[in-house]
Amino acid sequence: MVPDERTVLVSRPAKNCKSHLKRHFLLRNLKFFKMTCKKNETQVKNLQMVEIDHNKFAVELKDGNVSVNLTKMAKPFGKKPSDWIRTQPAKDYLEALNVSHICATADLVQVRQGGTKDEQGTWATDYRVAMRFAQWLSVEFSIQVDELLVNMVKGENKPLHLPQYASKPEGKPYPCRMGSKMTDCYYTGGVIYTRFTLLLNYLGNPSGLTPASRLKLGAENFILVPTGGIEIWYGNHQAFLNYFETAKIKPDFVQFNNASRDIWGITASLNNNDVDDQFTYKFTDSEMNQIFITLMKSRVSKSEVVGLLSKGKLEGGRS
Repeated sequence: MVPDERTVLVSRPAKNCKSHLKRHFLLRNLKFFKMTCKKNETQVKNLQMVEIDHNKFAVELKDGNVSVNLTKMAKPFGKKPSDWIRTQPAKDYLEALNVSHICATADLVQVRQGGTKDEQGTWATDYRVAMRFAQWLSVEFSIQVDELLVNMVKGENKPLHLPQYASKPEGKPYPCRMGSKMTDCYYTGGVIYTRFTLLLNYLGNPSGLTPASRLKLGAENFILVPTGGIEIWYGNHQAFLNYFETAKIKPDFVQFNNASRDIWGITASLNNNDVDDQFTYKFTDSEMNQIFITLMKSRVSKSEVVGLLSKGKLEGGRS
């Protein structure tokens, strides 16, 4: 008799997989279920950090619209999105937007868990909702929020020109963290540049920046900056992204993300094929039991769990 198989949709185990599997095991008693775990911890794509009057919050550019982390926006004001949502003006506006866009309030206001602290909280998935929310926080503050979000929707504000860099010293090198290392950065014209050879060394490329690689990554993305008595090539975020796309050996994503976050304040995201790939795995009842038993041990071995999961992988079995 062929053992009964159960299909599980998984990727590389993430931090919340253990509790997720336990919950299904206890509540569904090994019934058929699907589980999705992203390969990378960062699930929000195109995440940018912006700053208005020392108020920093995350925004997400997606499909011609801008999502905004309302929780982070409201924190300096000592207010919560849930309080605004309960007000009658908020209910009326969300209802009107629901009707005009044929969508539910749950699609306009979402709670995100997991990921970085900047990703967590209540998000408005439509920039107009964020603008109304900002008005509730402060009329003066909302004027700047309106201008920022409208410009972003129109495409008039590129990510590297956002107000998040307002506090950077302009026209002179300054020390900047790069993961576990330190480097020099340079801010001019709304764009941050960094010593590119040091960046490549950090990403595992010992040869650094050569004239040929500079042309390959886009000569317009580099400037010469006097540093320590000599002129050194500094590159911007676009050169950084171009390097990742063209590198024969991809740099470690954790280091890649750390450099992007520390230097430019941008949480890196890969293309959809790299980040969102999901794979179909199949297991027998006995194999599923073994997985759950392993996960419920007081001390869980990651390598042991990965080994058990890999047994059910279907070759080329992407869903």
